[in-house]
Amino acid sequence: MFKKLIRKIARRCNLEIRRIDASECQPQDSAPAPDFTSTMPAALRRLQNIGVEPDGIVDVGAAVGAWSSTAMTLWPNAHYLLVEPLQEQIDRMSAIRHQKNVTLRKAVAGNSSEDIEFDVSDDLDGSGIYGRQTTATRKVSQLRLGDETLLQERESLLIKLDTHGYEIPILEGCDQILPKVSALIIEVYGFHVSPTACLFHELSEHLFQAGFRLFDIVDVMRREKDSAFWQADAVFIPSTNHLFLDNEYR
Repeated sequence: MFKKLIRKIARRCNLEIRRIDASECQPQDSAPAPDFTSTMPAALRRLQNIGVEPDGIVDVGAAVGAWSSTAMTLWPNAHYLLVEPLQEQIDRMSAIRHQKNVTLRKAVAGNSSEDIEFDVSDDLDGSGIYGRQTTATRKVSQLRLGDETLLQERESLLIKLDTHGYEIPILEGCDQILPKVSALIIEVYGFHVSPTACLFHELSEHLFQAGFRLFDIVDVMRREKDSAFWQADAVFIPSTNHLFLDNEYR
């Protein structure tokens, strides 16, 4: 009876009565829920959310260009420098290599401009500078990222390293451009995966001394035989970033 009376009054007043979902009661300007997904695309979005907008992006160990293709969905106007020493990988590289804002260097990054011996694995993806002098070793060109005019002309850089233990020499070769780096994404290790590799905490200390702190970590891989931490992709940003001034959880 009461419901009929309410409807009658509503009709006389030209009002509409309907059910609504609970979601419609939420404030329209409420902040979106944080994304804690442990994937590389999510990590890149989190960087963008804190204001990282590089005009130059460096993909060292570019392989077939998959990482750069992902980054380009967020920063399509940046210029990309892809560094990859293996012609086999370049031949399989995605169409990204032909885009106008992409420069490809057939080389490895390091702290010297001299050629260097490069160990080539059967699957190609496990290749790196290991100093093993195996029959699968080939000599490749080496470049110092800090000497690249393309990078010197940029205002803000994002550098990604997938280099299997050769990170310190590469960072040494970035001395001229390191002050303009807004983010470093580096594959880090829990074990000495190669003769040149340093452990995660050692690399973190090196970067802390260079003015960077850990912001994110994704794609954690554990060793099959004992579940020990094997590797992950770690994201470092300058220690001067304003977010480090806030030590509260919420």
